[in-house]
Amino acid sequence: FYLEKNRKSFESYISKRRPDLQEWLFLLSYFDLVTFVSPKEYNPAKMIPKEKKDLTAMKLRGTHWARNEKAVREIKDKIERRMQNSQEIQKLRNRLDEIKDDEERKIKEKNFQADLRKKAEGKVDKKIGNLVYDIVLCLLEWGGGKLSATKPIVVVIDGLQWLRCWDWSLTRRLFVMLNEKIIKHVGLFISATPMDNTKYRPHYIKGFYEQQYKQMRDAEDTTVIA
Repeated sequence: FYLEKNRKSFESYISKRRPDLQEWLFLLSYFDLVTFVSPKEYNPAKMIPKEKKDLTAMKLRGTHWARNEKAVREIKDKIERRMQNSQEIQKLRNRLDEIKDDEERKIKEKNFQADLRKKAEGKVDKKIGNLVYDIVLCLLEWGGGKLSATKPIVVVIDGLQWLRCWDWSLTRRLFVMLNEKIIKHVGLFISATPMDNTKYRPHYIKGFYEQQYKQMRDAEDTTVIA
């Protein structure tokens, strides 16, 4: 993406395919998912990552590709306000008001606020994560469309059982979008240890991953799972 023509091509594709994602394209630079500086501009053998970050910021300044802290803060504030006004939170506040001991109420209020911030951060991470997933999958489809005449794109995941939170969620999102034919020009091959043999059954990082894997394996689709 250090070439402006590629950025313009992807932007044009997004405006037609997923216009709701256009304002979030900056997440590609926010999480350093693609490079916006060429090998001539940045040599990792001689330069440090901060220099790459500074070069990227300077190159993208004034464009909607630039890192946008304000947009991230706004989405955090929006989610926190929504949680503050929810019925569940109001009920908890009412319970706090019923506590007569001032010291006990202060302690519970502090714990309440900490728990609220933690839940809000989790919702923010999920919201931004879903935006990132969709942009990355659109990037795959865009690239696949450009190359499909001669080089179709195939995603191969070897050892599904080793995936962690974000990797697992992105894989499942890709799986569903392919099965529902939401994206095209992309294939998916998955390999994993056997689930029906106790001796080889893997220990997934989260218990419900096992059930989700079985759902993917048993679905009627075109994804190859071995």
